[in-house]
Amino acid sequence: MKVQGRASELLIFIEEIEIVFSMPFSFIVTLLLSLFFLFSAPGQTFANARCIDWPRVMTEQELQSLPSGPSILVQEFKNQTERPEDAWLSLGIRNFLADLLRTGGKIRVFSGITARLSSTLQPDFIIDGSFQVQQGVLRLYISVKEKRGKLASQHALTFPYPKHRDFFPHIADSAKKLFVFFNTPYDALQFDRIRDATISTECYENYTQGRETLETYAPEKIEQALVWFQEAKRADYQSPLGYQGVVDTHIFWGLYKKQNQDNFALHVQKAEEELARMVNLAKRTPSPRSLPKKPKALAKSDLHLPLENRFLQGHAAFVEGIQAKKEGNTKKAEAAFEQATLFIPEDALSWYELSLMANAREKRALSKQAMRKATQLDSCLEPQGSEK
Repeated sequence: MKVQGRASELLIFIEEIEIVFSMPFSFIVTLLLSLFFLFSAPGQTFANARCIDWPRVMTEQELQSLPSGPSILVQEFKNQTERPEDAWLSLGIRNFLADLLRTGGKIRVFSGITARLSSTLQPDFIIDGSFQVQQGVLRLYISVKEKRGKLASQHALTFPYPKHRDFFPHIADSAKKLFVFFNTPYDALQFDRIRDATISTECYENYTQGRETLETYAPEKIEQALVWFQEAKRADYQSPLGYQGVVDTHIFWGLYKKQNQDNFALHVQKAEEELARMVNLAKRTPSPRSLPKKPKALAKSDLHLPLENRFLQGHAAFVEGIQAKKEGNTKKAEAAFEQATLFIPEDALSWYELSLMANAREKRALSKQAMRKATQLDSCLEPQGSEK
């Protein structure tokens, strides 16, 4: 990175310094350490966020965590009345039904981005259908087809629409019927969390649009995704959906900037603040989709990780590793970077730094393994030293 570019970024930071005084101390430490990383990171890393297949990287953990069992592809629903204002339902019904079905313990559910990234998938079952909106009523038809296209199950439901809370329990009841058809148990607590995440179709419409925009993982669409999620919050401030959409967006944008060795700490802060707002304002329990369970800490790690979300903890571990590396404490740096990869296996730079520290401590096998993972994630990263 050129000196002039870094100087410009430093000036931007100085202009924003007033916000530091309102930040918690733990974040100020993270911010300063990440700025150290920004202004002193070695140029030979050659990391480049544009060399990363972001849709795959951000979805790989979800794909790997799918349970065993028959595969089910949930497709968009056809808008038979073709009214533009109802177009979002094609995605909204698909997403809501798929998220409910993902609570099943013995089925693998693909839809949206997970389906696009599984182009060779030959599903055992396909769920699709159509809907009509007429005179304040939504008629929804849900079909289940076997692998060769044979119709295996079909049912219809009718409920008031738009701006009516019946949208959610009626589709949830259909999901329960599908669990019976597939002969699979489901997690009732997670199911209820998804069903009850909002009572506002306007909120869910905005959340659906924001989610579809975010899951392109295109930098030029970040601001639009945030607009959709803010509108979801406005429509139902007690729902966790808009808040967790904002969190997800800042987490991705921070991770993207991090790969370019840009200042990512402000996005970490915004994500942390949004989580706090969700806890204080949202009255319904958030679904587990955007708040993944954090991994266990390393047995002998003495790292101070005050944050709760796995991405936020991973970023905190990373900057602690950078600080330990600066101090020449390769043992602590290695532990920190290994912790970071446990929390965020999607982060190429954490794997890269882990490789360098493992190599410095003559752990050749770990170093090669970590470097291989780093270059798989970011094709612009080049192996250093003995790892070439």
